[in-house]
Amino acid sequence: MFHHMDKIFKYPRMYGAKLWVIRNVLGLPARLIADIDITVETKLAELSELSVADIGCGRGELSQQFPNYVGLEVSLEMIHYCREKYPDKIFDLIKNGTLPIQDRAVELSILIYVLHHVQTAQERIELLKEASRVGRKIIIAESIQSESPVLHPVKSFYWMLTDGGFHYHTVAELHSLFEAASLNICEEHISTPLHQLYWAILEHHE
Repeated sequence: MFHHMDKIFKYPRMYGAKLWVIRNVLGLPARLIADIDITVETKLAELSELSVADIGCGRGELSQQFPNYVGLEVSLEMIHYCREKYPDKIFDLIKNGTLPIQDRAVELSILIYVLHHVQTAQERIELLKEASRVGRKIIIAESIQSESPVLHPVKSFYWMLTDGGFHYHTVAELHSLFEAASLNICEEHISTPLHQLYWAILEHHE
């Protein structure tokens, strides 16, 4: 259902080094003027007592914030890495686009910088539906695309070099995906002034 086009993702330790460079060197100018990452971290800390399914858990760093945690990944290499590094936590492999968790098994599904690694719009909708099936609420964070004809190609080129996603959404596109997946927005935040990053808390509506 979703995967990294970035080949280094198969090597968790190398991928971790790459993330450090992106966050602390390349991403520093944006972080100086955008408060979104701090806000996401603060929001996750506020929710730390909830049971969670971390969908697209990567290297499993969030497992240390949540006592009741399940990490899910499509990368077998990442699952092996996480199980070795965090043996007290549960990590499981996503197969055929289905999350290996029962309905409403957790209070919160986490989708942090995952949606743009899903190849098609329909698969993104299906992933959101799966996330709402297993969790009572969803917290999602994404880098967002600009509608500006100047910034759009600049952002696309930067992400092509550093991230390896399929599609980076505008806020309007994210809202359309949420509606198609029958999700209501409970809370959302868009970083300013560059509108670089986005997070929201969602819940299913009948």
